[in-house]
Order: sequence, then C-alpha cells, then structure tokens
Amino acid sequence: MISANDRRYRQLECAKWQPLSIDGQVLEGVEWSTLAGTASWVCYWMRMAPGSRSPSHQHTGLELVVVLEGEVQDSDGVCFSEGASLVYDAGSQHWLTSLSGCVLLVIETGPATLASSIEAVENHLPATATTRESD
Repeated sequence: MISANDRRYRQLECAKWQPLSIDGQVLEGVEWSTLAGTASWVCYWMRMAPGSRSPSHQHTGLELVVVLEGEVQDSDGVCFSEGASLVYDAGSQHWLTSLSGCVLLVIETGPATLASSIEAVENHLPATATTRESD
C-alpha cells in the first residue's frame, strides 16, 4: 500500500513559479515550476504569459508537452488547445508562442539547447496562426 512518503502532491494554483531559461538565456514571460526529476528525466509545469515566445531551440532528448490551460502555437503556425498532447523527438527544433497565455505540463529526457544562429532567425518572424495544408 502507498504511504504519504511515497507520493508528492502539487496543486497548480499553489505552484512556486520561477523564470525559465535555455542555455542561460532567460525567457521573458515564461516561467516554470518543477514537479519531479531524476538524472534521466524532468517533469515541470510551464506557464507562458500572453504574447510570450520561446527562442528557437533544439531538443537533446524526447519531450512530451500536454496543454493544461489556454492555447500554444508551434513554429509551423499550428495551434494546440487544452487537452492536446505533443511529442518532440530528440533533435527536433522549433519555438513556441502563446497569444493568450497557457499552462503546459512538460516531461523531458534531456535539456533543450538554443538553435544555431541561422535557424534562430525564425524567432523573429511574426506569431500568426496559419491553417496547415494537407500533404
């Protein structure tokens, strides 16, 4: 039987938020609250203020993102709302923005790193939603 010592309980409304950074670069309007982690993975809530955006970054490991509140837009212009689950493979590269703000649950097996300077130019494109064309 499980005991209270074997379980940690966190409530989103009571989260202790701190600024999120990638490679030492603080992401304006983006905060995180760590839930759990080991040497091989980390789990945290990420909160994006309305209009905030991450820089172009690359994943060194697998990343699972679940939209808990609001809506997040990926660098290809596709928007994902509450209940959506996204999986990014190691080596994948993108940026995220949230026009209205959002809260995400993130589980990753390796930290993100800033993308190369050429690809980081994408970070300066306007954040507008687009309709994805069929393949």
